[in-house]
Amino acid sequence: MLHTMNSTLTTRPRRTVVFSSSMLLPLFGALLLLAPFGVPIAASRNVPNVAASAPCYAWSVPQVPAFPGQQVTVMSVSASSAEDIWAVGYIGGKEDTRNLAIHWDGKAWQIVTTPNPNLGANYLESVVALAPDNAWAVGDSSYEQKLNAIILHWDGETWTPMSLGFLEDIPNPSLYSISASSATDLWAAGVMGGNRDAASLIIHGDGANWSVHKTGSGTRMAVDQTSIRHENILYSIKARSAKDVWAVGEQVGTSANARVRDVQLHWNGQNWQDEALPASRNLFLTEATDVALPPGNSRFVVGNFKEEPGILHSNGEKTEMSGTDMRVLNSNYLTGIVAFSDTDAWVVGYGESREGVDLRPLIGRTVDGHTWSVVGDAPLPDAGNLNDVAGIPGTAGDVVMVGSTNGAPLVIMHRDMCAAPPSTPASPATPVTPVAATPSAAPTFSPTPIPGETESTRTFPETGKSVKGIFLDYWDKHGGLAQQGFPISEMFTEVSTLDSKSYTVQYFERAVFEYHPENQPPYNVLLSQLGTFRYRQKYPNGAPGQQPNTSTGSVLFPETGKRVGGKFLEYWQKNGGLAQQGYPVSEEFTEKSELDGKEYRVQYFERAVFELHPENQAPYDVLLSQLGTFQYKQKYGGR
Repeated sequence: MLHTMNSTLTTRPRRTVVFSSSMLLPLFGALLLLAPFGVPIAASRNVPNVAASAPCYAWSVPQVPAFPGQQVTVMSVSASSAEDIWAVGYIGGKEDTRNLAIHWDGKAWQIVTTPNPNLGANYLESVVALAPDNAWAVGDSSYEQKLNAIILHWDGETWTPMSLGFLEDIPNPSLYSISASSATDLWAAGVMGGNRDAASLIIHGDGANWSVHKTGSGTRMAVDQTSIRHENILYSIKARSAKDVWAVGEQVGTSANARVRDVQLHWNGQNWQDEALPASRNLFLTEATDVALPPGNSRFVVGNFKEEPGILHSNGEKTEMSGTDMRVLNSNYLTGIVAFSDTDAWVVGYGESREGVDLRPLIGRTVDGHTWSVVGDAPLPDAGNLNDVAGIPGTAGDVVMVGSTNGAPLVIMHRDMCAAPPSTPASPATPVTPVAATPSAAPTFSPTPIPGETESTRTFPETGKSVKGIFLDYWDKHGGLAQQGFPISEMFTEVSTLDSKSYTVQYFERAVFEYHPENQPPYNVLLSQLGTFRYRQKYPNGAPGQQPNTSTGSVLFPETGKRVGGKFLEYWQKNGGLAQQGYPVSEEFTEKSELDGKEYRVQYFERAVFELHPENQAPYDVLLSQLGTFQYKQKYGGR
């Protein structure tokens, strides 16, 4: 989004969405149902992802610091590990905007004091995390119609402003992006100049000192084949190595043309080259906001093409255009991308029904490098925007996304909860031997009260247990006896094997309900992934004799690579689907029941095990294993 201050260029990249009080008024009624400042919006670790590569991948919306009554924009995120993640942005209005930095230590997000080195409004636009004691952030400030760049360094204890003497001859420098291939090879990019003579700006650092590496603007052939003067603005820079750096942005026409097309600059270790394809190839963006460099020599460039999402994927020989069908509202923009390979990448952004209002966050994913789809199960608020996404080193593809909602920070994480310390399940190569508990091990810890427990209670004479409040409401609305089974425990407090946190839980024959007070309804009641744990426990090397169901109408779930078809698919679709059953984690195979000793055709899902009973009439020809019973007996020795 561009906004100017008199004659001086004060460019904020398209990824920025500054919510003013007037913008928020039309949204306020709809946002009353969202979480308050600093409280998770929705879903959590048990809500699976549309394109996860492992059955334990799940979403979470961690609590972030609250800023009551203030407008917050989170612009950028970067991680050096799962315990060292930085996000930066700014807080406040036009006149009192100040820098913001928050840090994730593996357990919680915390505000870290950040200097505001310049007079006037200060904005942090980008951050790169290299180590717990080494991070860099860049941005700019505006004061009395003049712009100044900002460079901050984190040494493990404090953020310190860097000297900008090397920019003293650069008019109105602004920095929008920072990247590094190592601690001694840092790059930052942005813009310099004014409204009519803006030029790209690239600087380089060695970990101690910075210098101007490239400036320049120019004239080139526009989309309409008219040669006009353009302003070049760089929004993102990424370094794969000291000899492989890419910077992308846009050319802004000074004639009647507004946004003209993308800029793609490449540093090969000797010089900068413009690698954007000629407009005649029709493989260009009207604005490029970010670039990702997966291992190898390819790149993804994202932005928009005439107010629709646009993604260019180049492998050095061929460039493809995709992503334009990822729509959530009338106008849609991509603002950030991370790519783990040529076939595994995430994008974020937002859609808007009108300029600057009615915004909705957007997440996209590709698992083949060619086709992109909107991620439909992410715990997104009804309004807001996402500005950046980053991968987390040392993981199998965990990501963290940042933006804003209702003027508050928005942070969404997608992680492999089974691999996340300190709750790592047993290695798939090592079978887990259940240890039978005695009846005296039955839980007695007092639970945290749940909403509605004093208003509604039902006692089940079959087991003598009572279900209350929101647990009873969930039981009634999600299949009751057929899906959940009878309660086999009262409510009690249990430490989760996924995240080592304590939750109020209640065991049922086929499920375990968890109360998550940090989440908004309906995500404050979640189901444990009993199917995942049971499968890994019984079959650490995978179940033998698996056969994918390839019958007509069967569905391949790329999230786990398993197929579901026939009666099992019909049951899955009619009985809660993804939310209730989860993704398939096995193909079909024959298993001997631990309840009656008979063999059944089964298929494991994240939250259930389907058993085929052809001797029964529909709908009882597919039954669910009593996973809750198995888990409870194993942990606590029986009912």
